[in-house]
Amino acid sequence: MPILYLVYFLIVFFNSSKVFAYPEFIGYKYSSCLTCHFNGQGNGPLNDYGRALWASEIAGRAGSQNKTEEQLADESGFLGANSKLPMWLRPGFKMRGLYVLTNPGGAATSNRTILMQADASLAMLFGNEQRFAFISSFGYAPTPQRLKNNKGEAKKNFISREHYFRIQATDNLWLYLGLLDKTFGIRSNNHTAYSRAKTGIAQNDQAHSLIMHYIQPKWELSVDAFGGNMMQDKSLRQTGFSTLYEYESQEAFRTGFSYLSSKNDYVKQERM
Repeated sequence: MPILYLVYFLIVFFNSSKVFAYPEFIGYKYSSCLTCHFNGQGNGPLNDYGRALWASEIAGRAGSQNKTEEQLADESGFLGANSKLPMWLRPGFKMRGLYVLTNPGGAATSNRTILMQADASLAMLFGNEQRFAFISSFGYAPTPQRLKNNKGEAKKNFISREHYFRIQATDNLWLYLGLLDKTFGIRSNNHTAYSRAKTGIAQNDQAHSLIMHYIQPKWELSVDAFGGNMMQDKSLRQTGFSTLYEYESQEAFRTGFSYLSSKNDYVKQERM
């Protein structure tokens, strides 16, 4: 019975709504986002290894059953296998859409296409060891369906999703300065869709931040101090801090803790 009281106490103490996430990549033995992303917290443009992995293990398999993993990885570059870009320049493009068919085969059938995401990215790497980099993503933010017929609503469809400098200060310490995602929640490969909805860090909720990311073989610690999105009105900017700690007790198994505190003139949030 004591264990039941403990469980009940924890539920009442934290009193939080449900949180859903899909941290599938831990099953592939990839526990650190920095393996595949320029951003050590995940999301944003993929580095060369990340592109090759995505092409050979996941996306490239559709319609390419006769190609080897090496061939798919070699074709994952922006210009494909035949042309190579300079090592310091890495452009990218990402697009997601949804085709909706209503009442198929019926008298009142209808269909429409929804553009969910269209992002162009650019990573510029400096120095022989590439310890300094500038990363940016410029994207299309669709007008919500409920506002499409609202003529008085300003529709800002093209935004900078992120633009920041990344500095590898030491072998284990990475610094990020600029506009990028807040550090919070369970990191997953579904960065831009459903997993964000339950943690309050939505697709367009980036903030101007200074992030410290310290990596060791068995654990990672991130601390994020953010001042809100400077392109928003001052009263709307969510300012605050967040942190994320993860420990790998054995292969493909991590536990961690994440906390976020932020506020503007209208809303105050505390999440863990």
